[in-house]
Amino acid sequence: MQYLIDLTWNLFETCNLKFWTNIIWNLKFWTNVIWNLKFWTNVIWNLKFWTNVIWNLKFWTNVIWNLKFWTNVIWNLKFWTNVIWNLKFWTNVIWNLKFWTNVIWNLKFW
Repeated sequence: MQYLIDLTWNLFETCNLKFWTNIIWNLKFWTNVIWNLKFWTNVIWNLKFWTNVIWNLKFWTNVIWNLKFWTNVIWNLKFWTNVIWNLKFWTNVIWNLKFWTNVIWNLKFW
């Protein structure tokens, strides 16, 4: 009879051990699932971060191109202002030549 009790007890302990081993393995599995989720969450955040870095670089590249554009606009305005001043200057030179030509003609006439 004792043998039967011992056998039953051993069987119970064996089943009990298997049960708790399965629980521990299950806990380890779900711990790994959680770590995996945390890992992929970090991967996604990292991708979002680098996407933002790239967008930021594109933004500042556009800012620099915009500054270069407006610098060129200002230089262009300065250039055309100089062209206009040059035209005014040469117009004055021509008017001055006409004036002195008239003075000389007037002197010749008298």
